[in-house]
Amino acid sequence: MNGGSRILWAAALLLVLHASLVAWGIARNSVTIDEANHLPAGMSYVRFGTYELYHQNPPLVKLLATGPALLAGASEDYGRFWRHARMTGGPINYVGMGQDFMRANESPPGHYHRIYRAARVVGLLFSILGGVALFTWARELFGDRAGLVSLALWCFSPNIIANAAILTTDLPAAVMILVSTYAFWRWLHGPRPGWLGACLVGVLLGLAQLTKFSALALFGLWPLLAIPVLAGWGETGQRKAPGPLLARGAAIVTLSLLTINLGYGFEGSGRHLGEFDFLSTTLTVPRLRPADPQPLHFHRSVYAARVNRFRGTVLEDLPVPLPEHYLLGLDEQSFETNPQFPGYGFPVYLRGELRVGGWWYYYVYALLVKSTPGAQLLALATLAALLFAARTRLGPRTEIFVWLPPIAMLGAMTFLTDINLGLRYALVCFPFFMLAAGRLGPLWSAPRWRALIVLGIALHAGSTLWIAPHYAAYFSPMVGGPARGHEHLIDSNLDWGQDLLALRDWLDERGVEAIRAALFTNIDPGLAGLRTSLIPRDPTAVAEHPTAEPDADEPVVLLPGLYAVSVNYVMGLPFRIILRDRAIPVPQNAYSYFQALEPIDRVGYSIWIYELSREDSEALNRQLGLPRRS
Repeated sequence: MNGGSRILWAAALLLVLHASLVAWGIARNSVTIDEANHLPAGMSYVRFGTYELYHQNPPLVKLLATGPALLAGASEDYGRFWRHARMTGGPINYVGMGQDFMRANESPPGHYHRIYRAARVVGLLFSILGGVALFTWARELFGDRAGLVSLALWCFSPNIIANAAILTTDLPAAVMILVSTYAFWRWLHGPRPGWLGACLVGVLLGLAQLTKFSALALFGLWPLLAIPVLAGWGETGQRKAPGPLLARGAAIVTLSLLTINLGYGFEGSGRHLGEFDFLSTTLTVPRLRPADPQPLHFHRSVYAARVNRFRGTVLEDLPVPLPEHYLLGLDEQSFETNPQFPGYGFPVYLRGELRVGGWWYYYVYALLVKSTPGAQLLALATLAALLFAARTRLGPRTEIFVWLPPIAMLGAMTFLTDINLGLRYALVCFPFFMLAAGRLGPLWSAPRWRALIVLGIALHAGSTLWIAPHYAAYFSPMVGGPARGHEHLIDSNLDWGQDLLALRDWLDERGVEAIRAALFTNIDPGLAGLRTSLIPRDPTAVAEHPTAEPDADEPVVLLPGLYAVSVNYVMGLPFRIILRDRAIPVPQNAYSYFQALEPIDRVGYSIWIYELSREDSEALNRQLGLPRRS
């Protein structure tokens, strides 16, 4: 067996190990927050041919997931939220549709989660594609061993595995941005960038747009990446004629737009710009005279106060070459994350502080605390190689492809958004940083460099194997590990509703049939085989919430016994509790009184178990102003 064959076999082994770790996560995770909405939305696209439901994310991943879900026996009930919206002319409630999907697939027991396990195969396949693309590109840039270094970083990254094991758009977007940019690099650096290659690049660019809106950055990045080629930097006599390149570049953009429209079935393509009812401050202006609120729309107060900024201008009749739900989804996502509107914007958390509106350094901090020590060691080694090992440096035409995409996208997330909801939003940067680490491959022959590479990969892989299968909760041991992760970050960094099945197993092992619980999830805990009852919310938090009211099933006092509380709620994050067909609001700090107690156990790091004694419950009842227990 020659050296090239051994490299390919080693790469195949890494991908098999990666697939095994992802499959373990697929089997162990309960349905997470966004998953509960993604799959029902994809099912509605197939059945009705409209992309209206949950259009805040493009449809590709959701559409692909419907295939394995249908093969697993998924069905949908459109008898409540969908038909009600159509009858009244109001919007479709995607959270309600997720609940309808739960009810349609709640029996036999376990069927709901079996459907999602089948649908999550899409994430696994995207992750394998990402590994293959990363290995191939690193190998072309730096040699055979470089491909293995980059691939090992990908295959054993807890953040990559965590997102590959669930049905969301973050990992597929990272993969498609990598794949399309690699194809663009190959086409641009070929001896004669031709029309056929331009067509392939255009289609891949369009597919990237269909995974997540963050791929829009490529329309700005790629022209910058082409500048060194147009200018002839780094290679004497290799300056390419700008005319043919610009013509083919226009074809790439045109084909990407065509691909986007095909992905949406051309629904609403070509509508005039002034016809849209936008929400975001980017695309609206305050009305001169407030209009009557739309009584059936969730955002009725915003529509009454603001209007499409292009209406009444020379641009209002401009046909938009995009599907209507692509544009409306992008607008609504921008709006929902904007804290300028009262009641909007997401509460975000960092180092014990909870607020609406993020921190500019959030993603850099998240990268530091959620990266493995091995990855950090190799990152430092990569910078050292770039500075001191001349043979690992690439020409400016290629080096810019390695560094500009991750730096620009991380910078955009840092300075241009307030979406501090989790490191998953910066996942698009990971493959490029791993690609940069491939430059360590050519240094393998030097004993000290080889020892450093082996140590880094061993620490990286060991960290992931240690946390498995609870990859989402990974935090570096240098900041206290997952047991102290809540001191740094919460939400999808630690608790995204993934441990309901683990809680079921914990209770079964101890012969506990039911438990009082406040679980951060979008699904009925009964679908995970749990019997739960409500925990009293802090009356002060309920009184301060605009829509929360005491619930008939909510006990008036805390009683002695076992309690299961999601760490997000312990740290004060607001959300809701699903109880059969009802969503009960959880105001900010509704359960933060549990911070006064020490958990007796942690389930998957995201659900904390408390055992309240009589003294504990009476002390908390007094603290909360709850009635005395009779």
